[in-house]
Amino acid sequence: MNGQCTCTDGTTPGTSTGESSFWGGHRRTTTSSWGTSDDGGDSFTTPPVTTPWRNPDDDDPYRQPSTDDQSSGPRPTRPNVGGGGGGSGSGQCGKPATSRSGQRRDSATRIVGGAEATAHSWPWQVSLQLRGQHVCGGSLVDSKHVVTAAHCFQMSSSPGSYKVVLGLHDRRAPGSSHRSVNVQEIIQHPNYNSPNEHSNDVAVLRLASPVQLSSSISPVCLPQSDVQAGKNCIVTGWGDTQGTGNNQLLLEVAVPIVPQATCNDRRHYRGSVDDTMFCAGVAGRDSCQGDSGGPLVCQRSDSTWELTGIVSWGIDCAAENKPGVYSRVYALKDWISQQMN
Repeated sequence: MNGQCTCTDGTTPGTSTGESSFWGGHRRTTTSSWGTSDDGGDSFTTPPVTTPWRNPDDDDPYRQPSTDDQSSGPRPTRPNVGGGGGGSGSGQCGKPATSRSGQRRDSATRIVGGAEATAHSWPWQVSLQLRGQHVCGGSLVDSKHVVTAAHCFQMSSSPGSYKVVLGLHDRRAPGSSHRSVNVQEIIQHPNYNSPNEHSNDVAVLRLASPVQLSSSISPVCLPQSDVQAGKNCIVTGWGDTQGTGNNQLLLEVAVPIVPQATCNDRRHYRGSVDDTMFCAGVAGRDSCQGDSGGPLVCQRSDSTWELTGIVSWGIDCAAENKPGVYSRVYALKDWISQQMN
């Protein structure tokens, strides 16, 4: 998660250095050396890739009224799931057993730099770790499968090098609820990076053993419908905060879905975002390096959460007109489901 900052490339939020400021694979993984940063989180030798942020008190420029997200209506809220209503080991997807009751009112929509999530309120969130170091996020979709980004495996494609950590909130103090599971198989989309760079940026991890579902570990639903422009959704992760918070704690931030035509116009990504991707975010709210592979979830009318996007890529640090780009899970759902069967 990121916020108002001065970036490692010398830029400041709300400014864009243009297409020439792409770095490396302009991904949001954390595949560089680790150290301790000023905010108590992790520092990287590779410049972080971030996307736009703006003052959360401003109106969202991309917000559009919809049937279940009216412009005058409330932002997404976490369902308060009680006993027998999902979570709590029932295996029902998209129904956290822990509500956001511990958060300040409307904290998900009034964030600069991300707000700490209530512990275990996003029970599908996982930390993908390479030789003991967090490199990406991911989403539990059933007891034996995790969905993440294909680009998370640039450093190693060996399943034995990775572990999936579930039920985690504070990476410094995992607690008794966390579980660490070996990865049996990494299945990257066969058309990753085709027909365009970043196309089909998705991978399914088959775990070496099923995880025991609980109030702190439960799956998210795959989407029933395509992403809806203007809808406000939630991104979670342990990504770089650029000094605005502690990335050892799981953070959450609300972002609006950007219309595809806007995302591809000359001020934004100039046609680089194809039908396997979409944009979300405004200057002041976004995901960041280390959030790669993690979930962007949207809420259905029945309060169930579904996996709408996977953190994929972006340009610049908190730049105006450069929202985060996410893998479009609805377009990839059939392939994901095939790997789970």
